[in-house]
This record gives sequence, C-alpha cells and structure tokens, in this order.
Amino acid sequence: MNMIKFYDAVSGVMQCDDNTSTNPAAGTFEISTNDGANWSSWVNNDKGNDTTYLRYTPASTANNIRIKAVLTLL
Repeated sequence: MNMIKFYDAVSGVMQCDDNTSTNPAAGTFEISTNDGANWSSWVNNDKGNDTTYLRYTPASTANNIRIKAVLTLL
C-alpha cells in the first residue's frame, strides 16, 4: 500500500492524506511503466519493478499555496 500526504510548504498544515487502499480515495493514483508516456489506473499489486512510475492527482486542493508531497510505502 502506498500513502501520500500533501502539506502546505509554508505553514505545514496537511492538505491531503490518501492511500492506495482507501475506497473512495481522495484523489487518483495512476501508474506508468514507460517513463510517463502512458498512464493507467492503479491496482494494489503494481510497482513490481524499477521502471514503474507513480502519479497522484488530488480531487481538490486549496488555491495559491506551495505543496510539499510525502509519498511512503506501507
């Protein structure tokens, strides 16, 4: 399971907290195995090799803030 947290980089306030096993998720996790040329839906058995890229798009974010993203593997 992967987890992502978005923080306001200035204030440190958490803006988003999501993981790949949450249903419904607060955003969309996707994978690419070809350097980001094509993206497909995440399934929990992904990240099987070193050429797998992860992308996360939150459902919403606040305006005019700088984001610090923290991605962890649980």
